[in-house]
Amino acid sequence: MKQLNWLIAEHAPPLPQSADALVAVPSTRQRMLIRGFNPAFELARSLSVSRGIALLQPGIKRTSALDQRALTARQRRSNQKQAFIGSDQRFDGQHLIIVDDVMTTGATADALATQLKQQGARIVGVCTLLRTPQR
Repeated sequence: MKQLNWLIAEHAPPLPQSADALVAVPSTRQRMLIRGFNPAFELARSLSVSRGIALLQPGIKRTSALDQRALTARQRRSNQKQAFIGSDQRFDGQHLIIVDDVMTTGATADALATQLKQQGARIVGVCTLLRTPQR
């Protein structure tokens, strides 16, 4: 992870100056138990330090949705519709950047952005380390 943090610090594209904070895509409880860490959070932490942007931990929980890897784009969107449970925290008028490790269809980012907007965020962008090739 140390080399990855260096790579992010040195080569990540600039983030919008208007961004108020970063939000890592939360892992499910099961994935946290298996991995022992959340890759998106580790990436967001590195970006936060290297870019001087706050990292929020908004208390949004990820439900136990199906594993996305074997699903089609349509199934992924459907799977993610109820994937996040919000908190009482408000983001009124804020510009937030979602940080994720891998993006395939964007269904996860879209679902999380929807939740953040329901909690008052004005603008939600996405920053991802890897993008899977389109088929």
